[in-house]
Amino acid sequence: MEIDPILNEDTAPSVEDESHSINISACEGPNSSIEEVITDNHKQPKKQKLERRSGSKKRSWVWRHFDSIIVTDKDGKETHYGECQIIKDNIRCTQKIKIVGGTTSNLIHHLSSVHVNDNKTHPKARNDFLIRSLLKFIIRENMPLNLVSKESFQEFVHNLDSAFIMPCEKTVKQLIHVTYNYSTNLLKQRLELTSKTVCLTIDLWTARNRQGFLGITCSWIDESFKMQEALLTLSYLKYPHTS
Repeated sequence: MEIDPILNEDTAPSVEDESHSINISACEGPNSSIEEVITDNHKQPKKQKLERRSGSKKRSWVWRHFDSIIVTDKDGKETHYGECQIIKDNIRCTQKIKIVGGTTSNLIHHLSSVHVNDNKTHPKARNDFLIRSLLKFIIRENMPLNLVSKESFQEFVHNLDSAFIMPCEKTVKQLIHVTYNYSTNLLKQRLELTSKTVCLTIDLWTARNRQGFLGITCSWIDESFKMQEALLTLSYLKYPHTS
């Protein structure tokens, strides 16, 4: 049996469930602050050199909305920023967002949090459905959680659906935890309703890298005389793990 609450819109927990309130627009990258914005001149080191590279060739779609700016301090150290060029009510944004680690995650966050209402976006119900589909893909295919932070993946998703608001890695972790708790309760309910007795199977196996794992599965016959099976746990065993 497959316990799959992720795409069940009627029963699955909401992306912003009351007991697990998660603010997608307030996400923070794993290795950097959400945004680093230059707002006051007195915060900048003295004798800085500012070089604007408007229209420079960039691969990421996000550069359609930003100019590349390089600030050089008195010691010759360069700091890269993206200056937002989005115009609203005849006023250009011009916020300068620091680029950390060569990625555009901070720029994307600025667009999704500050300008989320400036462009056409999906209704909340539709965006939540797409997020659940993304979670299903990550869980079933054993994808790394930092997939959503990869610039190439963000660009791919944006090209498919520019109205979709991509959750950050922190939000994905929280949502997977919520889904796990929900699935556990759902499995308990199904066992109570559809099983008289159950069969537990314990399997110890070793991966190619010599790491051992202990898996426990639960099998039973439901009211329609169909075999059902659910994985209860898969735990890592420290070496040595002989019988």
